[in-house]
Amino acid sequence: MTDNNNHNDEVIDSNTDVTGEDADLVLVEQAERYSIISLNRPSKRNALSHGMLDAIYSAMDSLPSDDRHIVVLTGNGPAFCAGADLTPFQSIETNKERQELLASYGRGVNEIMQILASPNLISICAINGPAVGGGWALAMACDFRIAGINASFWFPEIELGRILGEPALLQAVNQAGAPLAKEMIMLAKRYESSELLSLGQLNRVVEENELLETAFAYAERLANMDAQALTGVKYHIDKVANTR
Repeated sequence: MTDNNNHNDEVIDSNTDVTGEDADLVLVEQAERYSIISLNRPSKRNALSHGMLDAIYSAMDSLPSDDRHIVVLTGNGPAFCAGADLTPFQSIETNKERQELLASYGRGVNEIMQILASPNLISICAINGPAVGGGWALAMACDFRIAGINASFWFPEIELGRILGEPALLQAVNQAGAPLAKEMIMLAKRYESSELLSLGQLNRVVEENELLETAFAYAERLANMDAQALTGVKYHIDKVANTR
């Protein structure tokens, strides 16, 4: 799974989702001391339609607004998130329409990333399968990233003649540094979990059947920390990371 020439199957190009209410696209569960948000479009590999983006934003925006809230973000089915749903691009006739649609996707991802950046929200991403394009950007925006051993990561935009959206691009540079970010984005390189762990881009890699258990253990440990200290530390770490 290291050949970078045959990955377009990971980017969704399918019929519009017809599951009904947008709320069904994201499931929210409340544990005693943390929330669990699951992307729930498994038949489309959790591709980011506009409905999915709106549902993720609404789920995160409606989390309890206490001094410190902890959330585990994961995906249902074989993929974490296959990136943007390309279905709407099939009916586009002009470059202007194409650029406007790309910009709307970028805005949707950026709004979710801004919520994840809040010092009061501590996020753990349990990456259960491929995290592609905007899906990888969402994972990068989380405070902790735990991946299943079979997860894979890939920014395919340049192979599709597109430029990765600025929020995701800045996140990649801040997280990985310019040389590695260029490899990720300009070469559209696909990474397996073990390689990303060795590059310092993941906190843990575990067997698939241990993924949620490990993420929940992180959430429980974080819940035991002093809320004010935890949010303060996140604020200062992110401030340093974003200004280096």
